[in-house]
Amino acid sequence: MARMSKRISNKIHKAKEEQQPQEKKKYGKDIWLIILIALNFFLLATSWQMLLESPTNFATYFLLEIVLIIMYVSRHANLSENVSKWLFRGQVFFMAIILILFIYNAGLYFMN
Repeated sequence: MARMSKRISNKIHKAKEEQQPQEKKKYGKDIWLIILIALNFFLLATSWQMLLESPTNFATYFLLEIVLIIMYVSRHANLSENVSKWLFRGQVFFMAIILILFIYNAGLYFMN
């Protein structure tokens, strides 16, 4: 009786797997993220001398590049739940620092 029950449950399980459509990978779904990474890298590479004159601007763009790369990795890599959680925390942390640096830069710009 147990064998029959196991066979029936295996058949039901296989039938459910066959009914579920396989997810197609959507190529180009993160094209805007890739464009932002490339654009930010281009800005860092071409205007690094100007950005080094203002370390807060350089830090802002550099941290933005790190956040964008972390975001891309977390979307495309097969990571454990714990690693994904830490990557999300890192994103939020770096975004908060970027916001603080932006407010600081804007304050310096408008105060002068």
